[in-house]
Amino acid sequence: MIARLAFSLLPRRGARRASAAAVACLVAALPAFAAPHAASAQQKTGAIPGLAGLDHVAIGVNDIAGALAAYRRLGFTVIPLDSPGAGGPGGIIDLGSGFLEFVAPGVDSLGKPQPYTFEGAIGQGWEIGSSKDVAAFLRGKGGETTAPVGATFALAPDSAGKSAAAPPGPTFTLSEPSEQPISGTAVYFVEYDQPKLRQLFDEIVRRSGVGDPTDHPNGAAELAYVTVVVSHLGDIVKVLRSWGLDPRPPVQDQRGAQTVEVPLPRGTLYLTSPTSNGGIDDFLEERRSKAPPVGSRYFEGSILSIGIGVADLNETIDWLTDHNVPYVPMDLPAGRVEVLQGAPGWGLRIELVQAGKDRSRQWAAHRGGQAASAAGAAGARAPAASSDQGGSQ
Repeated sequence: MIARLAFSLLPRRGARRASAAAVACLVAALPAFAAPHAASAQQKTGAIPGLAGLDHVAIGVNDIAGALAAYRRLGFTVIPLDSPGAGGPGGIIDLGSGFLEFVAPGVDSLGKPQPYTFEGAIGQGWEIGSSKDVAAFLRGKGGETTAPVGATFALAPDSAGKSAAAPPGPTFTLSEPSEQPISGTAVYFVEYDQPKLRQLFDEIVRRSGVGDPTDHPNGAAELAYVTVVVSHLGDIVKVLRSWGLDPRPPVQDQRGAQTVEVPLPRGTLYLTSPTSNGGIDDFLEERRSKAPPVGSRYFEGSILSIGIGVADLNETIDWLTDHNVPYVPMDLPAGRVEVLQGAPGWGLRIELVQAGKDRSRQWAAHRGGQAASAAGAAGARAPAASSDQGGSQ
């Protein structure tokens, strides 16, 4: 399987555009990576060429160490990252089909840290096959993309102080539509050089010491969706349709909102717009009261939640209960979800949902293989043990 790695080029809220120099600076500062994923579904004719789907969500936090510790308590395996760039340390949660990235604040021209005034999810990356093909596609629709920016990852020295050279040349490129469909939440296109990333990924995992980065105690198995709050729902749906995507008819959900599902080849984008007081409306009002004025009652493009598929939702609930992790059950357009309590990031909601059947089978097979390996290892250490002792993990 092929590993993947990405740098997020995610501007602060309000910074809608980034110059080539600013993008290059961010590339040096914000590293991340993720593990292999299954092949994406066949693409719809006329859609963004080579679109594989939802790749990652970046979360900007001022206290990286505190955020990583909090997500570990929620049952995720977290990989800390050392960044030699200006962005400071970071971390990722590898969900197999995609990943979450924790991004430290940037710095000003004098190297002074500039804390986020509004923490939370700050952008989403969509994986593509060719930046050139996507640029040509959008030009045909009357749009443009920023020039692709190539980047690679400089590996930090390991515990013995030994450095490792990264593969020569960029290992991925990033670009963004010049006119974002969702103005307050950046959508980035990510193109990977898979062979080079395999080499990097193997070394990063070895240096992290976490073992299998996709083995999460809470059963997390995939990056399922993001929910973005918008105020101009119809306009955004038109843009996404022009990209060849297929937004579904809007539905009402219990949060006092109208929600549109936008299926991607891998993962789903939900667009939700408040229709009444309470629920999402109150959530946004709380954000408004804590953040600088943005000229609108609603935060156009605020990422409300990240959906994470789990292999067996009932087993996950048992784990959360056993480990005193609070959660709130809800019925949403994505289905039955358990909203975790205690995730840092200005009220960003982490929603656990039953993973798709294919992903659940992959996860079960993966866990079964681990149990078989453990049983074999136990048998090798204790030949006299009965054959059924090692397989009950």
